[in-house]
Amino acid sequence: MTYQIVNPSKFFVILAALMLFAVQSMTYGQTISIDPATIESPAAGEQLTVNINIADGANVAGYQVTVTFDSTALSNASIANGDYLPAGAFVAPIPATDTSVGLGATAIGATSDGDGTLATVTFTVVEAKSSAIGLEAIISDPAAAPIAVTVEGGMVTGPASEMPETPETPEMPEMPAGIEFSVTLTNLTMGVPTQGGQIFSPPLFMTHTDRLAFEGPASNQLRILAETGNNQPYAELGRASSQVADVVALEGIEGVVVPGASTTITITANMDASYLSLVAMLVQTNDGIVMGAGLPLFDEDGNPRSFTMDLMAYDAGTEENNELATHVPGPPFGGNERAPTEEDVHLHPGITGVGDVGPEFNWTGPVASVIVEAVVEVPEEPEVPEVPVEPVIPPEPKNMFEMALAPGLNMISLPLMPAEPHTASSFAEAIGATIVIRFDTAMQEFVGFTADQEGDGFLIEGGQGYIVNVPGGGMVTFEGTAWDNTMEEDPAAAPGIELPSTTWAFVVSGDLLETEVGVSYTVVAKNRRTGEGTTRRVSSGHREFGTVWADLSRNSVIEAGDTLEVMLFDDMGNIVSGPFTHKVGVEDLRKAYLSLSLTVGDMHPAETILGQNFPNPFNPETWIPYQLEQSADIVLQIYDTSGGIVRTIDLGFKPQGFYMTRSTAAYWDGRNNMGEQVASGVYFYSLQTPDFSATRKMLILK
Repeated sequence: MTYQIVNPSKFFVILAALMLFAVQSMTYGQTISIDPATIESPAAGEQLTVNINIADGANVAGYQVTVTFDSTALSNASIANGDYLPAGAFVAPIPATDTSVGLGATAIGATSDGDGTLATVTFTVVEAKSSAIGLEAIISDPAAAPIAVTVEGGMVTGPASEMPETPETPEMPEMPAGIEFSVTLTNLTMGVPTQGGQIFSPPLFMTHTDRLAFEGPASNQLRILAETGNNQPYAELGRASSQVADVVALEGIEGVVVPGASTTITITANMDASYLSLVAMLVQTNDGIVMGAGLPLFDEDGNPRSFTMDLMAYDAGTEENNELATHVPGPPFGGNERAPTEEDVHLHPGITGVGDVGPEFNWTGPVASVIVEAVVEVPEEPEVPEVPVEPVIPPEPKNMFEMALAPGLNMISLPLMPAEPHTASSFAEAIGATIVIRFDTAMQEFVGFTADQEGDGFLIEGGQGYIVNVPGGGMVTFEGTAWDNTMEEDPAAAPGIELPSTTWAFVVSGDLLETEVGVSYTVVAKNRRTGEGTTRRVSSGHREFGTVWADLSRNSVIEAGDTLEVMLFDDMGNIVSGPFTHKVGVEDLRKAYLSLSLTVGDMHPAETILGQNFPNPFNPETWIPYQLEQSADIVLQIYDTSGGIVRTIDLGFKPQGFYMTRSTAAYWDGRNNMGEQVASGVYFYSLQTPDFSATRKMLILK
């Protein structure tokens, strides 16, 4: 089989994604190519790898590459960034299909070397036959000007059919006329302004075409807003983007939102720019922000939504949270120093108590609420002359039942028996639910089904109560005949909730991979904050699992910021996968489930440990074992009994895992930093990571 590169020779412009990317100058003229351009196919089931390279790309600010392939010949195994991508760039995976896979990045900045590998793509051969691999390249500059890109390669020769020409990309149509929404932002923190609570800087509101992503490191615009409260760089970026319908940026002292106060603005959106995002600084923090990202303003039928929801505090990750007044800019501190750090945007842990900013400025739970209402003009009703009305004979009653579902979690029964029995899958689709939970009376345990699971799940029966999560809420209509196994006449929906205030049911679901035949497994999920756990036993023949937390008295079982720990045990009680941890976000609460796969044999340490050296006593060399809960830079130091440093061993960056054997543990040859053998006696060794430090004793005997 021979592969070559098709030559679409497209020219694109990518707008810098809102709230993520800085502006810089650049030059043009790049060449994108696949290496090797021709590959002799291995046998079916084997793999082949190609590199996507760039030349003369020293000032590229962002890129996106999409690789198309013949799915009858190849299937995608993986795609990963190459050595061209520098540290600090924001990675943007492209959704894969059966015939394409892609990868991109922005906020790259100028690089000294313009040549390198953008991405490496690995395929699995489905059938060894002649086919073609196609490459589409998108190169961007922050000023939104086109950049000429040359794609090297040509049409494939041989028995494979010719690839169709790629049509030119149509120009982006103008935004359609929109409607206005009233947005009210309320500061939920408590305290007298400048003496307690958190003051919000003048907030920024935008309506835009797609959800904004806040993973990864903060951009320059976000850093400025999170550290100073200045929202103008953001506002300018939004107004310059064709993906933004409207921008409202409050300014000055009038735009500040003090604890307990509210501010209301009016903003325009339409079906193309159908999402609302907002952000403001928590003024009494280093780099804390209140943020609402990609809030949908229209339902699936295109109708404007009115809703209320709570917003969490986030840490922009640009400064260390040391709570030193000299680093906090807002009143009453007025700090003007920085404590830089490099972290991704994440949920804010609150005031940690390290420094001289008091606990009166701390908060728990959500920091703000937002109320969104569509502003719809109601036309005056025209006067209608009175006309005689003949009596209308009502039609025969139909077997229909309407039910109001609140946004979030509900407990319902199926009021009518449908013509075709409902499964958990079809029931979830019919009512727009992300999860369906039933109680197994025989096993005395909850059984959960999530919308992304394969298969139909369990049967939905009459007279049974089911917990469902419907993020959008609304009216649903059921049709059918009366049940013959229930006495209920008016089943109804229990009151729902507004996420993320209370989540009283939650499912952890997924698949088991690489299981052994005849072995039973137990999935254990635990909430580290509450200590509450839930289990599910799974046979090797039935690899799907769903563990459920549910509290029928509607007390919260999980909250944003909680850490979930998931482990897999075999029937002998041994851990065979995990433990894996996941920090719960607002989006997890909105769906009311977490989906993941557990692979037998994929084991991770539950904590970081420094072990005892071996052998001990020793002469002249020893090995020092340890394990890492998470990847980190590792430094090992050897001390004498007076506390003096004898030897410093920089182990560098180590991935999460076990380093307990002679081949993986840290090694010391008994020499000091000058290369001299040390004397007999007692010594101490210390292992240090950014989040861990431990010390143990060892003995040299000669």
